[in-house]
Amino acid sequence: MQCIYKKPLGTGVGMYYFNGVDTVHIQNNDTAVILRRIYKANNGKDMPEFTWTSAEPWHIRLEAVAPNRK
Repeated sequence: MQCIYKKPLGTGVGMYYFNGVDTVHIQNNDTAVILRRIYKANNGKDMPEFTWTSAEPWHIRLEAVAPNRK
């Protein structure tokens, strides 16, 4: 499942794209906009998005299975 997720970082919040295999840090919002448009064009619906909090650290499990490529 492809998705975009945000997680807390020491300096704020980071945005990442999970493509079903690994995760990629999204450097700017324009990239996220393009990914959302491509996903919607191919699937006919919005890409799932999640915002993780320190109380809900699911991104740790996701990144343990799907390493983060910078």
